[in-house]
Amino acid sequence: MALDSSGNSYATNVGNNSITSYSGSSDGDVSPSATLGTAPITGMSIPTGIAQDATGKIYVTNPGFPNAPTDSITVYAAGSNAATAPMATIAGASTGLDFPFGITLDSTGKIYVANAGSLTDPPGADSITVYPAGSTD
Repeated sequence: MALDSSGNSYATNVGNNSITSYSGSSDGDVSPSATLGTAPITGMSIPTGIAQDATGKIYVTNPGFPNAPTDSITVYAAGSNAATAPMATIAGASTGLDFPFGITLDSTGKIYVANAGSLTDPPGADSITVYPAGSTD
């Protein structure tokens, strides 16, 4: 879950590969104010972690298993809704992503990802990978 500077909340939904957002004034059983979803357009695959940068861009970790061949981080423009393609995707063997589960950004935009490691990794294979601000691949 993530909060933006206006108090709006964003939640990942593993079951249907989507992100739902709620206004800061939401209380109780309410419908989302927006839903970012509809795979494969969004590139999401079991979204587990979410964060926003200072400009409102949405960063999502996607472990991929079993729906996608690779782990990834997908980045969406601020205010993205419905079937929106990512503006950037960080993926590939050289990224060090290994079942990315959580994500955060620091005040300079540097991206930190918690990797849970795959089921076939030895114990203790968890890691943190760090990417420069503005990374796109």
